[in-house]
Amino acid sequence: MTWHTHYANGQGRRHWPNCELVAFVAGKRFTRVLEAGSGVGGNLRLWDVSTYVVGLDGYLPILREARANVARGAMVGGDVRALPFREASFDLVIDCLTSQHVPWLDHAPLYREYRRVLQTGGWLWIQHLDDETEGERRLFPTVTDFCLPKDVALFKVVKRAGFARPTVRGLMRIYPYGQAVASYSIIEAEAA
Repeated sequence: MTWHTHYANGQGRRHWPNCELVAFVAGKRFTRVLEAGSGVGGNLRLWDVSTYVVGLDGYLPILREARANVARGAMVGGDVRALPFREASFDLVIDCLTSQHVPWLDHAPLYREYRRVLQTGGWLWIQHLDDETEGERRLFPTVTDFCLPKDVALFKVVKRAGFARPTVRGLMRIYPYGQAVASYSIIEAEAA
């Protein structure tokens, strides 16, 4: 089973912005934003009409739902590992719980692809389940394609992909409904 099955079963539809992302963008100005693996576009609701937003997701039925929820910008179908955008197209790329579903061997090329579409000085923001997570199968019973690296490994692969000054911090959440402890790595990095 995959994340697509999770969506098909009516789960995974968050219609509000991620609170850690909200804290990151506070006081910053972005004009072109890409969310890779955008789902229904909850994070894309953060920006006002002066910001161009693009959501990309590989599950086409969820894009139809996202288009109805996100009044402006574009929703695009595609694979995050081969972004259909020109170099330096964005000043912020968001990966909110997306790359955790990509095999570890694909992480380095994925983050290089994010760097390719970011302007120099643009930002990458990642939230990724990490190896301290317990019970992800209870939280997401239909999803089997998790990659749960150590935060230091994630930090290193982002830095090698062409990002300067990456920071990594941990976040832990306890979910009583799944009786699971989710441990996240949050990485913020500037495109060098």
